[in-house]
Order: sequence, then structure tokens, then C-alpha cells
Amino acid sequence: MAKDILKVSLLTLGTIEILDLRENLSQRPFASRDLAKFICKMNHLEKLKLYGQYHDDFYSTASSMASTTKQIDTLDLYADPSERPSALRHLAQSLCTCCKMNQHHDDFYSSSSSMASTAKDKCNTSSTVTNLTVTDRTLKEWQDCGSMFDNVKRITIQIQDTIRCDVIQKIHLPAVTELTIQPEQYAMQPAFLHDDPTAFHKLSSQLVKVTFTDLTIGNDQTEHTIQAFRSTHDLKHLRILGFIRCGTDESLDPSNDEHRIQVEIVHGEPEW
Repeated sequence: MAKDILKVSLLTLGTIEILDLRENLSQRPFASRDLAKFICKMNHLEKLKLYGQYHDDFYSTASSMASTTKQIDTLDLYADPSERPSALRHLAQSLCTCCKMNQHHDDFYSSSSSMASTAKDKCNTSSTVTNLTVTDRTLKEWQDCGSMFDNVKRITIQIQDTIRCDVIQKIHLPAVTELTIQPEQYAMQPAFLHDDPTAFHKLSSQLVKVTFTDLTIGNDQTEHTIQAFRSTHDLKHLRILGFIRCGTDESLDPSNDEHRIQVEIVHGEPEW
């Protein structure tokens, strides 16, 4: 696949908007270097998915060309160089230089504390990221990232099985107004709520909307969750509480009469 990508004509190079890479180039420095150059010259690239493994030369080349690279909108990053300090440093530098990303989905800050601290050291100012998607595994290893995510307005947390309060309390994004909780993209089992869901105020006291999507909750727990949110004094700005395909049915009909927090429900079984 790597050879095929590098043989793409210059005409095609200028028109690609989405690039999905899953190659193992960890032992191929020249191919890794050429691939990085290829990516950095793509003037119309909007979404980049890096699922493969790459040689250190990939990251150093990307870092050296970052200042002249078009800023992409969305990065899905699953490649993990956390055990390779130089690659990690170059990755942090390149992402911070071209970090227009509206959605940084990932294990950039999750795989190890060294990854998070490196990013903090190299990116000590706020990025322009406004939409952030992370997994609960990311949050379990979350470290202080300085002011990098101070501009994030919307966050989606993808969970593998349950979301716990002690995990939520590890992240604080002061400007977040919208939170969505949903299963991981390739979940193999149902996802559930756990503990007190109103602990989300630890994430941001500015939350206006909280949405649960495709979780196994059911009528009883949904009703309890609604009551908990409507009773808490920690989320003073919350106005909308949503449940989308969370195992509820028509027998659940929460009243919205003159209540500050309005409930929006799409009944049905979770899709995962």
C-alpha cells in the first residue's frame, strides 16, 4: 500500500481530502520519510487517519515540514511512539504547529504520562481545537496538558464498558459546554453508566448540554439519572439532557413542564 500511495500522480495529490493509513513502516526509514513528505504536500487534505506503525524518520520529517503543511481539520491518531522519546518529541512539535484539528481523537495524550508531559512542554499555549474526542482509556492515563485544551467547547467520551467518576475527575476543560458519552467506535459489548453521572461538573461547570448515546441504561436508570441532574446544584448552566437509543421505551415520559433542564429522548435499543 505504501508504494501505491507514493506513486499517486501530482494531480491526485492535490485533490485528496481523506487519507486512511494502516501500514507497518516501523522498519522502513526511507518509506516512512517519503510518506511524511507526501502527506505534508497534500494541499486539500482535511482528514488524516494514522493507524499504522512508522519509523522515527516519519515523525522527524513531519516535524521539519509542519510549518509549511496545510492545517488539517480532523486527525485520528492510533500510532503510538510513546516508548521512543525522539519520535514522541517530533510528534508533539508537528501536531502543535499544524493543530487546527477540530477533533483530535486519540491516544496522543493517553498511552503514557510521558506522551502527555511532552505535549505540555512543547505546546504551552492554547490550541485552536474546539471539538475533542477521547476514549475512557485515554482519561485513565490523563495528565496535566497545561492550557492546550482551554478552547475546547465540545467533548465526546467513548467508553469501552462503563464510565466511572474517578476517571471523569481526571480531566478539566474549563470552556466545555457540550458533553456526549457513547460507546467506542468498534465496541464488542454494551456500554453502561456507573456511579453518579452528575460528577460531570468536575469536567466543566459550564456544561449546557449532556447527551448519552447508545448506552444500555433502560427506563429506571434513565429516570434516576434525570432526577439526579435536576437535583444537583453543581451544573447551574445545564439546560438540555439527552438520551439517544439508551434502551428506553414510550412508557418513560419525563415531564419538561417549566423545568430548567429539558429532557430530549430518542427511544430504542443501543446501536453498537
